[in-house]
Amino acid sequence: MAKRVKPSKTQTQMAKKMKPSKILPFDLINDNILPKFPVKSLVRFTSVCKTWESLIKSPEFIATHFKLNNRPGPEVQYPLILNGKSCYTLKNQIPINFDKLGSMSHCSLYDDYPAESCNGLILLKVQKDYGEIEIEYLLWNPTIKKSKTIESFYPRDNFHDSSSSESGYIVRGLGFHESSNDYKVVKIEYDCDLYYSMPRDEKISTKVEIYSLKTESWRKVDSNPNGLIAFRGGVFLNGCVHWLATRKYCSDEYEGCTPEGSIESILFFDFEKECFGEIKLPQDFDYGDARLVAFKEFQGSLAAVFFYCNDSKCFVWVMGEYGVTNSWNKKMTISLPKKCGSPLGFTKNGMLVCEEYNQEDRHWGLLMSTSTKRKTQSLKTRKKVPGLIFLDVEKFKESVNVIDYMESLALLGKDSSDNEDSNEDEYYGCSAF
Repeated sequence: MAKRVKPSKTQTQMAKKMKPSKILPFDLINDNILPKFPVKSLVRFTSVCKTWESLIKSPEFIATHFKLNNRPGPEVQYPLILNGKSCYTLKNQIPINFDKLGSMSHCSLYDDYPAESCNGLILLKVQKDYGEIEIEYLLWNPTIKKSKTIESFYPRDNFHDSSSSESGYIVRGLGFHESSNDYKVVKIEYDCDLYYSMPRDEKISTKVEIYSLKTESWRKVDSNPNGLIAFRGGVFLNGCVHWLATRKYCSDEYEGCTPEGSIESILFFDFEKECFGEIKLPQDFDYGDARLVAFKEFQGSLAAVFFYCNDSKCFVWVMGEYGVTNSWNKKMTISLPKKCGSPLGFTKNGMLVCEEYNQEDRHWGLLMSTSTKRKTQSLKTRKKVPGLIFLDVEKFKESVNVIDYMESLALLGKDSSDNEDSNEDEYYGCSAF
């Protein structure tokens, strides 16, 4: 046992002169200590005292906390997997580790539109499970288990939220306006009957509105996109939300994703300037029979995923410098099983996640790319396939969504318009495990 060292006479005298501080300075706690705690700890801290509750729920603190703890990068971003009523996180890739974050009890994801994520909030299109069929949009923070319905989302005129047989459809995108510290949703309403009858290069008149979470209201914007946005989810990056776009109608979602077809460029909406812009897709690329099947974020950059039907190969192109067409470069090439479905997204380590449908069991699964030298298993045959691993979470009965997610305190200071349970693990439409 180590011998205890007796303090010197000088040390004893200095200790007697020092007066212990009864409390840390308020500014030190606010600015340097509390913002460094994780989200779930801060939610518990709101019960300590009214001062802390007021501070932690303030928009200024929420913004400061997010900037300090969630700079984009592999350390803080991780895939969130949404499937029907369930939600999973995939934080660790090696070994594979899934955590079931929550489950929707009174509503389920509406499967014709992918979810979108921005700074800790997720924009969901959901369908209630009780009474008459009712579709609505929710802003959801799964970390703090709070959600908020976006009021008056649907117009009262002849527009419809559909991509096929109706006269028009609505495209939406979630973003964050840093100058006003406000989450916003842009909504674009198309009248397709009018669009298809117009000359190809003529701009179509659309109805564009912006929803502000801060004011909980909609307002019109005098700006029109130069093209028809494809019916896929948007990607928020650099203050803008991005979509794939066309100037030519294509009845099939995947048909026409070649130079002869419809997908021609990337359209974006700038939340600061409140206007639309355009980014060109890779030009130095032999498309052949390739189809553009996915448009995602890859480690802080825009990424386009092309799929070759003949040899089941997937090419991932990443834009090195934002907005510069010549900066597109081919990041990876992946060989996929023929039964593999669409690419869904990327993990924080840059691994591609795809969905896979098992016809025999009639359920969906997930495939994730790994090193091309590594042998892993596929879903149906269980035979080894180089560079792929089956993510054996459970047998999904519905197709899945994979989105990038970063934790935040967003919605903590908002009065939810939904009927939330008093239990902290319950929230409108969803219950946490």
